Amino acid sequence: MEKKNNKGKFIKVGNSISFKFSTDGLDYDLQPGSVYTVSYDRYEEKLTLSEAPSLKLPEKVYSSESDDKFMKKILNRFQKSKDEVTGVMLSGLKGSGKTVMCKKIALDSNLPIILIDKSLYPSVLCKLFNLLEDVDVCAIIDEIDKLGEDYDDSYLLKILDGINSSGRKLMLFTCNNDDMISEFLIDRCSRIRYWREFDEMNKELIKSILEDRLNDKNEVKSVLDFIVSRFGCVSFDNVSSFAQEINENPKDTFEELFNDMNLSVK
Repeated sequence: MEKKNNKGKFIKVGNSISFKFSTDGLDYDLQPGSVYTVSYDRYEEKLTLSEAPSLKLPEKVYSSESDDKFMKKILNRFQKSKDEVTGVMLSGLKGSGKTVMCKKIALDSNLPIILIDKSLYPSVLCKLFNLLEDVDVCAIIDEIDKLGEDYDDSYLLKILDGINSSGRKLMLFTCNNDDMISEFLIDRCSRIRYWREFDEMNKELIKSILEDRLNDKNEVKSVLDFIVSRFGCVSFDNVSSFAQEINENPKDTFEELFNDMNLSVK
């Protein structure tokens, strides 16, 4: 939404969205469901948001009843919150659906979505949230376990503690390796309220994927049994890829396909 004469917090010039320190440009409000990236000019010490492509979900999102309940609980808590951060950690197996769930929560929140790049200095991240003040947003930090040992967690902790900030913030984190997560985030519900571990997919989800993706529906049970008995890593990525290989190479045995793919043995 662009306005010429209001007291908005942002100024928009072209596709660049800056915090309002001057009167040049159009007043601008961050849009629900829109996605923004963050850049920082160290020379001018200036933070800028840029409009980014919308978050894309697969044509069909596979989720269990437990997953749906978990996501609903997060959004309900956020709606009931007052001037605080609702932190969510999605951790575990690669290709298991963490990113899809993260995107779905963000989109269902109907908040402006800010993607936080790992290269953004922690002090700058803190500055961003201070400037956002009472603006309700959803912020995503993907693969937080890859921030590195030199990353100053103290700034992130200040954000999660709501220091120098107001308004409601929904912060979504993903990680592949729990061992790399700061000890100051574990067992601290005031910082990370919800934590979901992603392990191997259950049989019902595997079956749903196979029923949708296999050309020969009569093979669903035999493929399911093969996956459960042979796959070292049962993830959405691997199950979907295996189903595709079966469709494209109907004369090959499951074992032949398995041996040719980048799959580990159970």
